[in-house]
Amino acid sequence: MTAYSSSALGDLMDDVLDNAVRRYVSEFGWYGSADEGFRGNNWDGELPPNFGPTGMVTLKLNAIAQSASSDVPPGAQYVGQETRGSVVYHVYEVDAYESIYSPWVDRLHQVFDGWRSLPDPADFDAPIAALEDAVDAITPQSQREGGYTFVDVEVSTAMGLIYKWASPQSDQASSDLLYAFDGGYGVDRITGVMVNQAQVAAGAGLAVAGEKQVWKKARTDIMAIAQAGADSLDIGGGGSGSIDLGVVKAFVDLVGVFVPAQFDVLVDAASEGLAFLDEVTPEPKTGNKTLTLSGGTAEEIFASLEDAVKELEQAIYDEENELQTKLQALQGILGDNDPVNFHLHPGAGMAETFVDAAEIRINSRTIQSIGNHDVPIVAKAFLRAAEFAASHTGSGIWSRDHSIGMGSYGPHASWLAALEQLDAITTGSAKELIDAGRTLAVAAGWIEDADDQAAADMGGLADELARGQDHWTPA
Repeated sequence: MTAYSSSALGDLMDDVLDNAVRRYVSEFGWYGSADEGFRGNNWDGELPPNFGPTGMVTLKLNAIAQSASSDVPPGAQYVGQETRGSVVYHVYEVDAYESIYSPWVDRLHQVFDGWRSLPDPADFDAPIAALEDAVDAITPQSQREGGYTFVDVEVSTAMGLIYKWASPQSDQASSDLLYAFDGGYGVDRITGVMVNQAQVAAGAGLAVAGEKQVWKKARTDIMAIAQAGADSLDIGGGGSGSIDLGVVKAFVDLVGVFVPAQFDVLVDAASEGLAFLDEVTPEPKTGNKTLTLSGGTAEEIFASLEDAVKELEQAIYDEENELQTKLQALQGILGDNDPVNFHLHPGAGMAETFVDAAEIRINSRTIQSIGNHDVPIVAKAFLRAAEFAASHTGSGIWSRDHSIGMGSYGPHASWLAALEQLDAITTGSAKELIDAGRTLAVAAGWIEDADDQAAADMGGLADELARGQDHWTPA
């Protein structure tokens, strides 16, 4: 099968046209080709080649021929008769282009209108890769004794230090300050939110990977339909052809197309947060969708070709509608759940209730370093995820002519809405962590004088986000 391109599909369209015209004219007993013109038995003159407007030509039928004569060609008009010697001729005039060629040309272009400029599957590689990176940036892998690993080793190190020195559960330290910090910004809180945000990124990634697969399969399908049409219309062919649409199975290997390094970890680590990735993964179809081109006449075969292209367009619509449905499900999950599941600190400040520490046991210099250095490193992971997700959001690569499939841009609007939500919660979480780390460092400097005051400093921390302010709520 010839690979899809605008010119390759154009060549197949030419074959379809030539074979359709040849088969159609042959039904009237005329023989030849659209490139060379057509001749009829017992007729003087010929139908000119299909190189554009031909004008009126005169054809003369030998009225007393002893052998079988070809029929009057389509659109020919009787204008009289003439006699040459003892032979009587019936005289006809016909504009072959207007009566024969042009209707087939118009019909052909109506069938394939827009199919020569389908979205390029390769254009989706960049946003797929960016969302894979977004998932990797914020997908933790839990290990024993509070250790967490990430693709970014620097983030892994920072999370380990935060757990060891700023988590009362680690038995390395204890104070009201650390309980206050741990409740809103500790490792367990961060990882739960990260897992949920990473699932949002993965859901958006699976959707754009699905869109790539739709057009990868659709390109093969339209070429198969055009080839089958040309073959079926060939008067030397069998007059029929079958095509199994690949686009209906576009999502079968979707998870294999979207392959962030931490994808399996994300699925397994769902216990750290909500478990909804399966709910937003497009459903694969396993059954075949077979189209058949058949018929005895050019009209019948071409009509089945028209139906086949319509079936392909419907199949593309169905697959994009599945992507749209899953993206809407993702929006619903973001909207129906408590913001605390996706956003580190969705309220205005942190609740001031926490477990009272039995004693003050803390390395204030280490906590200052963690607050000023390591907490911002973790915040950077959220920012990196936001930057990756926002790096390729334009609609241009999604566009297609004549609204093939779902509108002019498919499910792009729903996909973009999910990324905008992801941007709000990731950038918001990053800003909150930076503020929390700064406050932790300042409070640790006063730990020896007033642990209670340090805890109050943490309890009063408010959100001042660049995007997703302290009143952030799901759209």
